[in-house]
Amino acid sequence: MNKNDLIEELAKQAGISKQQAQGIVDAFVVTIKDALKKSEKVMISGLGTFMLAKRQGYTGKNPQTGQKVEIPTMIFPYFKVSRVLKESIK
Repeated sequence: MNKNDLIEELAKQAGISKQQAQGIVDAFVVTIKDALKKSEKVMISGLGTFMLAKRQGYTGKNPQTGQKVEIPTMIFPYFKVSRVLKESIK
């Protein structure tokens, strides 16, 4: 399912227009992005948690040249699926 499919299904399920559904989906995405920019977690009961994770920097190796390369610490968005959702798809 892609974003357009999600919008169509949301419109059908909620009995609203596709334009309204698209506005809701877009607002949802922007709200999550804004919260993550503020380093806040977004917990949605029954779905999961959007949060930031941190990967420590390390020394890597260029496979072509064998030269050592410093990989910096990275902060990236992460989604952790809720136990309820995991169990519902088994």
